[in-house]
Amino acid sequence: MVKEPPYVPQSALYFEPFKKAQERLEHLLAENQADDRLAPVTVIVPSTYTGLHLRRDIGRRGLVNVQFMVLSRLAELLGAPGLAARGLRPLKPLIESAAVRSVAQGATGQLEQFRDHPSFHSSLRSTFRDLRYASPSALTALGARGEISSEIVRLHGRYQEHIKAYYDRESLTDAAADAVASGNATALADLGPVIAYLLRSLTLGERRLLEALRTLWTCTTVLGVTGEPQTDKDVLGSAIPEGASLPERTIQPSQSETNLLVTLDTREEVRNVVRSIAAAAHEGTPFNQMAVLYWQQEPYASLIAEQFAMAGAPTAGPSAGRLASTPVGRMVTGMVSLAGGDLPRDEVTRWLTSSPVKSTSAGFRPSRWDAISRDAGVVAGIEQWSDRLAR
Repeated sequence: MVKEPPYVPQSALYFEPFKKAQERLEHLLAENQADDRLAPVTVIVPSTYTGLHLRRDIGRRGLVNVQFMVLSRLAELLGAPGLAARGLRPLKPLIESAAVRSVAQGATGQLEQFRDHPSFHSSLRSTFRDLRYASPSALTALGARGEISSEIVRLHGRYQEHIKAYYDRESLTDAAADAVASGNATALADLGPVIAYLLRSLTLGERRLLEALRTLWTCTTVLGVTGEPQTDKDVLGSAIPEGASLPERTIQPSQSETNLLVTLDTREEVRNVVRSIAAAAHEGTPFNQMAVLYWQQEPYASLIAEQFAMAGAPTAGPSAGRLASTPVGRMVTGMVSLAGGDLPRDEVTRWLTSSPVKSTSAGFRPSRWDAISRDAGVVAGIEQWSDRLAR
C-alpha cells in the first residue's frame, strides 16, 4: 500500500502565458518545499529537453531533490511492477515489427498483393499504433466503411492476438492509473507531490493517470496558453482536466512601429527576424497573427524555412523545397548514390520501393525483388548480387 503522504492530497490548476509558466513552476517548487527543503517533488514535462532546460536554469538558483521526467517514465515507475507480476513483457520494436510482418502475410482482398512490401509493413505498424487508442465501437464503425477498412480492422484484431503477452505504452499508462486508483502505486511515496507542466495532447490512458493523481495524490497542473481561446483549446485539448474551462482572454494589439536592422549578412538578418518572432510569441502574440515578407526568393525562402525549423517555430507559406526532395528527384539522386557505392541490399530495396517509375517487365515488383534477394543472402557488393542471385 502507498504510504500516507505528509500533506493533504489536493489538486490545483493554473493557466499561464508561456513567458510566465516557469515563474509559476518555481513558485510551486518553493511552496512544496517550504517546510522541508529536502522534500521530494516530481515535475512531469512534455519532453526530455524541456526537463534538461528546467533543471539547468532553475538549478542556478537552487534545486534540491526535484525530479524532471516525461509522463511515460512516470507510467513506467507506477505501472510496470503490476504488469510484470502478471507475466507481461514490454513490446520491443523488434517484436512489434515481427508481429506486423506475420499479420501482413494474412492480408486478403486488395491488400493481398502487398503482403511482402516493406512500405506496407511500415504503414500497418503506424496504423496499428493509431488504432490502439480507438474504442471498440469506433473499430466497428471503421470496419463497416469498406473492403480495405474492414480488412485493416481484421488485421488489427489478429495483431492484438499476436502481442497479447506484451504491453505497449498505452497499456503501461492504464496500469499506472489503476495502480494509483487502487492504492498500489508504492513509488509515489518517493516521488512526492507531482506537478504536470505544459503537457498537451494526452491519450486516454495518460488522461486517466493524471485524473487519478489529481484525485488521490497531490498533483498540480500548469497549462500554457497563448491568449487566444480557440487556439488554446485546439492545442491543449485532452490536457485540460475534466470540468475545467479555458479562461477568457483577449490579445491586446501591439503598437505600430518600424525598426531598421543592419546586419553583416543575410543569415544573421534572418536570425534576428526569428528572434523577434519568438519574442513576440512569448509576449502572447499568436503565430497566426505574424508574418515575414521578403523581396526575393533566394536566398530568403530557404534560409527562413531553415532557421524557423531550427527554432521549432511553426510556419505556413510557399514551399522552399528543391527538386531533389521530390519523388523523381529522390529517384535520380538515389540512383547516382547507389551507382557509386557498395549496393547494400536494404538501400537498393528502399530506392526501388520509393521509385515513382514502374517497370515494363511483366511480373516485376519491388517487394518480390526484395524477397528474392533476401532469400539469396545478398548483403552488399556487386559480387554478391551477381553470384548469389545466380545460385
